[in-house]
Amino acid sequence: MSKSGSFRSVDELKIRAEAVLSLNPELREVFVGIAGSKSPTAAHDLAAAIAKNRGGFAPNEVEEVARATRWLAVIRRDYGDKDFNRVISESSRPRAIVAEATATVNPNPRARKEGEE
Repeated sequence: MSKSGSFRSVDELKIRAEAVLSLNPELREVFVGIAGSKSPTAAHDLAAAIAKNRGGFAPNEVEEVARATRWLAVIRRDYGDKDFNRVISESSRPRAIVAEATATVNPNPRARKEGEE
């Protein structure tokens, strides 16, 4: 497939790959490396094996990371190394503003504060 014949946009594929792109840098590097060197199907299979055997992922996370790795490989296959590398570099930018904003959000707004009746 070429850029014009691709079914999904790079932006959609990037969203689908977020499970890998948001991993800690060491794990992220492993799965990005797989996506950068394997076909989408082979990337999925290898990522699943690595996540299951030595990644410390829960069973539902294994499949999520495997699928995300596959989507990264689809970006490389359908759009080429230039767009693949752009997606990887864009996702590695610091997210301090997002982290700061989410740190102040109460995860359970119905929870009572200490001292409230």
